[in-house]
This record gives sequence, C-alpha cells and structure tokens, in this order.
Amino acid sequence: MLNKLSRKSGYKFVLSIGDEGAILTVLKGNMLDKRVFINAPSSQDLIKIVSSEPKAPIYVLVDVLDQVFVQHSFPPVSKLNLSKLIRRKLERDFQKVDITETLSLGRDKTGRKDWNYLFVSVRNAPPFSDWISAIAELPNRLAGIYLLSLESQFFLEDIIKKSGIETQQRRSRWQFLVSHNRVGGFRQVVFRDGKPMFTRIAQPIGGLSPDVIAGNIEQETLNTVEYVRRLGYNDNEGLDIFIIASQQVKTALENHSITCSNLVCLTPYEIAKQLNLENGAEEADRFGDVVAACHFAMAKKHSIKLQTPYTKKLHILDSSRIALRGLATFTSLGLLAASGYYFFSTQDTSSEIDRLRRGRTEAEEKLSKIMRFEGEFENDWEKVNAVSTFYTSIKNHNTAPLEFIKQLSGLQGFNLRVTNIGLSYVTDQKKRNTILKGGSKNNPDGTIPPLMEVSVKAELEHPTNSTIEQVLEEVDVFSMDIKRKFRNYDVSISGLPSDKSVSVDLEHSGTKRTTRLDLRFVGPKPEDSK
Repeated sequence: MLNKLSRKSGYKFVLSIGDEGAILTVLKGNMLDKRVFINAPSSQDLIKIVSSEPKAPIYVLVDVLDQVFVQHSFPPVSKLNLSKLIRRKLERDFQKVDITETLSLGRDKTGRKDWNYLFVSVRNAPPFSDWISAIAELPNRLAGIYLLSLESQFFLEDIIKKSGIETQQRRSRWQFLVSHNRVGGFRQVVFRDGKPMFTRIAQPIGGLSPDVIAGNIEQETLNTVEYVRRLGYNDNEGLDIFIIASQQVKTALENHSITCSNLVCLTPYEIAKQLNLENGAEEADRFGDVVAACHFAMAKKHSIKLQTPYTKKLHILDSSRIALRGLATFTSLGLLAASGYYFFSTQDTSSEIDRLRRGRTEAEEKLSKIMRFEGEFENDWEKVNAVSTFYTSIKNHNTAPLEFIKQLSGLQGFNLRVTNIGLSYVTDQKKRNTILKGGSKNNPDGTIPPLMEVSVKAELEHPTNSTIEQVLEEVDVFSMDIKRKFRNYDVSISGLPSDKSVSVDLEHSGTKRTTRLDLRFVGPKPEDSK
C-alpha cells in the first residue's frame, strides 16, 4: 500500500519522532535518498525538503517516551458485544486527550477461550503534538501515524529469518528487541509468540563512550528480563535477544552477563545488508532509527494506524477532495463520450449540434459549481475544528473529587493500600495562578476553576523475598506509572527509598514488606496550562 500511494512522485517521507528530535528519511522508489536530523518542528529544513515534493505522502513513526501498553482479556462474547466492551474500557481507563488503539492478541486456546487485546495509548501532548501540527501545515498528505514499537514486530520477524535461529534450533517463545536510537534512546520491545507485549525506553547514563553505552544496554536488558517475569516469562520457554547498536558497542558487549537462549548483536549496516535495504545504512552508523524507517517504508504490511482528532478531520477532507476530483473527471469523460456519439449520429443536423452545445455549456457550469464547492470545503472544516477545540477546552475543567478517587482506584499491577486521603481546595486566585505558571490562556483575566490539593498516604507492599534491587525497581515503575496516569496533576512523591535507606524504609510484617509513601496531587489543570 505504501509503495502504491507514493508512485505518482516516486518519493516518500518517513519522519521518526522522539523526545530528542526527529529524523526525516527520504526515499526515492526503494532506495534511501537522504536522511536529515530535524531538531524542532519549526525547522526550515523540514519545510524545504518535504515541500519540494508536494505529491509525496509523509508517514510518521513515533518513538516518544509517553506511550503505554496494557493487556486486557474479555469473556468469549460475540464480536458485536466485544466491540462495546472494548469501547467502554477505552473510555474508562484512558483520558480523552490520549490517542488510543487496540491490537488483537488472539484468543486463548484452552479454558473459556477469552479474547486477548493489547491497549495502546499515546499522550497527544508536546513534543508529539507539536510535530503533528507542523506536518499538518505542509502541502503533503499525512498518510498515517504509526508506533515504532509496534512496527518492530515485522522488523524483528525479518531479522529472525535472516539470523538463521529458526533453522539452527527451536525458536524461543520470547524475544527482546533492543535498539539504540538517536531520537529516543534505548527502545526495548518484548514479544511473546510473535506478539508485542511490553515496551519501555531508557536514556544513556554516565557518558557516550562505547563501553558506557554497552553497560547501559546490558543493565537495561537485565532489568527488563526481571520485569517480564511478572508477565509469565520463565527460563524454560526460551528467550532470544536482538540488539541493534554500533560496531564499537557490539564489540564491548562480547563479554556480557546476559543469560538467554540466543543473543544476536547487529549493527545498522549489517541489518541493511541482510534485509536488502539499499543505502539503508553506512558502516559508521551508530543508531537504528534510519534502518528501521527504511524497513517500514518497504514493508508490505503494518500494524495499527493512529489518528488524532485533527488528523481524522484531515483524512475526511482529503477523501472528499479525491471523491470530488474523481466525479469531475468522470463528468468530463462522460461529456466527451456523449458529444462524440451525438456528433457522429447527427453530423448532418445543425439543430442537433446546437442542442448538444447547449447541454455541454450547462454541464460545464455544473462542473464549475463542483470545483467551487471543493475550494470552500476546507473553510467549513476549519470552523468545525475551532468549535471542537473550544468545546474540549471548557469541558476539561473538572474538579470533582470522585473522579480523582475513581482514577486512583483504577491503578493496576501494584499491591497498593491507601491509608489516608486528605482533600482541600486552592481558593486563593494568586496561588492558583502561581501553580499554573501564569494561569490559563483560555481565561485572559486569570479566572480559572478551583484546584484540588490531595494528600495521600499509601503503603506499597512487596513479597518478603524481594531483593533491594527488586523493591527499588518496583517503586521506580510505580512512580513513573502514577505520574503518567495523573498527567493533568502536579504530582510529588516523598518517602522514596534509596540504596542506603531501603533497609530502614522496608518493614517486615509477617509475609510482606512495605514501603510507605506520601503523595501530593494538585489539579486538575486546564489543557492549555500543562
């Protein structure tokens, strides 16, 4: 599909977006033409390069930190009822500002034969939303928004086929793909039975030398192995790990301490050669972004396409324009055919020729009205978009404490016990403006809805046999998860344990260990003040 859509100009663009910038990969036919690092959505390089080929579609690969994977199982109901259950689950578990989609993981083969789905969420906020806004201003058609983590499924499948693991021995049930990317960091994707289960991203710590990078990759991989044991992984099922990094990092990883069934470390250049991605990488390349973008552009199938509310409207508008142009072309061809038929049938009758001329004039007037309607169509959508934006901004002002408690009780995956909740409202206007760093753009006089200040005392319980490292990792995951769930609040957490204090913060109580945490939430904040 991707190749068919871009044949008119011969070019196609893939923009890989991360928290550290973006890389624009330009392909002509099936060959990499150029790759350019773009440091900001307003970059003139982006505008100049993409606008030079206005007929070429642009595809977006998202590699930002703010994405969530959650697995859910549903009872064996009909597909119609299943769709309703999925829709209700999306509305209840995710915020409206989130971009959400679902990916089917198949059905259980035993027991009730439940439906299994992966819920995917991306926060429609900077830097991601700034890039999408910039792309929407370009003349090129936005062909789709895709997650690099999900598209890695097909990338890894092709790498496995070329690695020879399947022909040498039994393929493991679990696979890890670890890629050192320029715009994101260390992107890790976990697969079970070929289906994506979990993804996380980490930044390099301690420097950029090959030995330091290799140490970071090794440690992050070991941490992920321990985490996925909670998802059901055990050593008997086998684990294949694939790492994409520079030649220097690959050499440094030769003396690794990772325990797995198979470990394959490849450079971007080696992958480009194995997968026949012409000019897809150079020997000195250190990052996997470009070779992944080239594979995505050449792939025959993709995972799920994401859409923001604004890109949905753009898609409808583009479809309408194509339909109008097709109607205009069909009308013109019909007129030419009719004119030819009647001309040869009545070439000796001048009155009939005059009648055909009048009919052609009327048809041309109708065609002109259609073309004028096409020109006016975009303005109507701009009005709809303005009304929709205004409605969203006023609807998000909600300070009901029950919504907060409902959101807090929806946390999953942690053995958390709340012992005390304190609630107060920030009524002082000056203090509210200080919290919101200047107040809300939608309220030029500084008048904003009241803010809640919620203090929560909670206990995070761990198994008695938990090691210090496991406790620290679980508390770290909990802190990241709760801040992600409460993005529209200012969240502060005290009582977090460290390597030195963990023995004091943990209390033995029968069959459990407890970490006491004090959490403070202030919000919710209007969308334009986040």
